[in-house]
Amino acid sequence: MTPDEAAAVLGIGRDADETAIDRAYRRLARELHPDRYVGAPATAVRAASDRFIDVTRAREVLLGSAAARTRAGAGAGAGAGMGAAAPP
Repeated sequence: MTPDEAAAVLGIGRDADETAIDRAYRRLARELHPDRYVGAPATAVRAASDRFIDVTRAREVLLGSAAARTRAGAGAGAGAGMGAAAPP
C-alpha cells in the first residue's frame, strides 16, 4: 500500500501528522472493529474485519512516512555548526 492509498483509506492527507493519523485511525477502528458486529451476518462481519485490517495497515504505512519525514527534517539541521569556532 502506498502512502497515497493509505491516506485515502483513512480519509486524510498524505502529509498528515501523527496526531491526525491516529485520530482518523481511532475513529475508523471504533466503527469497524469486528467486536461491534456481534450477531451480524457473517458477510458483514467479514467485510468489517477486512476493512479494519486495511485501516490498520494504512495507519502503519502513514506512521512510517511521518516518522521518515521527522527523521529527514531532524537530519537536515543535525550537526550544523559542529566544528565551528566559538564566538570570541
